[in-house]
Formats: sequence, structure tokens, C-alpha cells
Amino acid sequence: MAVLLASQVLTGKGFAQETLGEYPVLTYQTHWLGNSFPGLGSHGEGQWVQNHMEALHVTPDGVAIAVTHWDEAGRCVGLYREGRTNNQVLKQYDGRGGAQGLGMGEPPSRCVAAVEDFIYVVNTEGTLLRFRWLSPDIDSARYDTQLEGVAKAHALDARGEHLVIVTHAGQVQVRNRRTLELQSSFTLVHARDVIITPQATLWMLVGDRIIQRSMSGESLSGEIADAGNLLRSRWHLMGDCLWRTMGLDSKYCFTSWGRTLGWSGHSVKRAGLPPANLGWWRMTSFGG
Repeated sequence: MAVLLASQVLTGKGFAQETLGEYPVLTYQTHWLGNSFPGLGSHGEGQWVQNHMEALHVTPDGVAIAVTHWDEAGRCVGLYREGRTNNQVLKQYDGRGGAQGLGMGEPPSRCVAAVEDFIYVVNTEGTLLRFRWLSPDIDSARYDTQLEGVAKAHALDARGEHLVIVTHAGQVQVRNRRTLELQSSFTLVHARDVIITPQATLWMLVGDRIIQRSMSGESLSGEIADAGNLLRSRWHLMGDCLWRTMGLDSKYCFTSWGRTLGWSGHSVKRAGLPPANLGWWRMTSFGG
């Protein structure tokens, strides 16, 4: 089995640009990152990769951080960049007490976010863990601190000074990312995911809708009422586009204006996002 991720978010290389009417066309090449058993070594010593991904965060300098509830190499938090994965696995308390990694003697990870010099993980017991690292060094992450009793979570995001957690009960917790102090909270029944925008507002996946809220829970303009089945989707902001990704064959961009956008010929719906510097994306080739 192999893990496949797009190089435009991992390496920042391989872009070419042309135009489609008044909008640019950006192309990229996808690379294979690694196979499950390219070399021997247990508990992070080899280049084993995770058996699957439950959540994925990509940093601006091209590190993909993926989490899973269990991994036989102890890499429940995997950091990937330019064909490599982390050999130094993330450990609660830096492994004190004999634990070999998250999921190996410690509660495994459930969701992940990163901003600047911190990586945040909520584990399956509802504990918020923070690791300090020097991005993009994928072997630099070390345990920093933790907060017990945050609650079991579906989703996590961090941007600026904010850390936002969506719990299984639909509680949306807004915390200071440095102190971890709770600043505000509100409840959205069936909330499943969250994205913090550069304007410090929240895009929320709630049932089959995408809605926008303030940090205090106030309703803001912009809603998609018929976004479809979101439970197995990956969402992210790319410029002014809110992208929904369900594997290589299903990509959608939601925008606020009338022009149809697409990726690899797939259909697109509209949402409440401003029409600035939008482009048309096309998958061109695979490597590996």
C-alpha cells in the first residue's frame, strides 16, 4: 500500500501557469511519498507510513501532518515532506513512563492542527496535547504541555492566536493557542468540522450544510444548504476557495459568485466567499 499526496502542498515546486480567459490555470505534479515497508525499523525507526489518515493538516512550508487512531509503528502522528516521514515519533510526556508513541502505550490521536512553532493534537480520551517544533523539520517535534478534559473531538483548527475544537457533543470551543485558555464556546448540533479564516471567522460543517459563524457563535452571511455527504470529506481553504476533497476523483470548489469553477472536470457549487484571485486548478500527472 502507498500513500499519495499532492506536491503543491508538500514541496511548493512544480507549478506552471497559463490563462483560462481572465483566470489563471495552475498545474502541478503529484508524487508518491512512500510505501508501507520501504525499510525495516520499528516504532518510527524506519520509513513506515500510517495505515490510514483520520485527519490531515498541511503547513504553509509544505509539511503534511496526518493522524490516525492506531499505527503499528507508533506513528499515530505522521509528518511528511518531500518523500520522507518522521523517524522521531511524537510521545506524550516525551515517552516518560515507557510509552513508545501515541497509540503505543498512550491514547492515540484523533485530530490535528498546527500553527507556527506548535502542533496540537486531541487524543481519543479528549486530552489536548501540544508539541513544540521547528517547521519544516519533521523530526523536531517534542512534547510541550497538555490540557485534560477538553472532550472527545471531531475536529481541530488553529490560525493566528486562535485554537478551535469541535467536540462530539457539538460544542465549539475557542481557545487561546498559547495559553490554551477557553475564550468562548457555543453549541451547533451535528457540527463535524471547522476552518478558521484569515478574517478570524469560522466555516463550519454542520450536517449537510456549510455555515459561517463568528468566534462567539454569531451567524454570518454565507451558507451552503445542499453540500451533500460531508462525513468522509477533507476541507481546506486555498486562496478564496473552500475546497472539498474526497479522494482523487472528487474535488469541489465552493465560491460566492456565478462563474463555474472546477478541478479535473468536476462540478462546483456556490458559497459565501469573495471572488478575489480565484484560479482554475487542473491535475496533470502522477509520479512515483
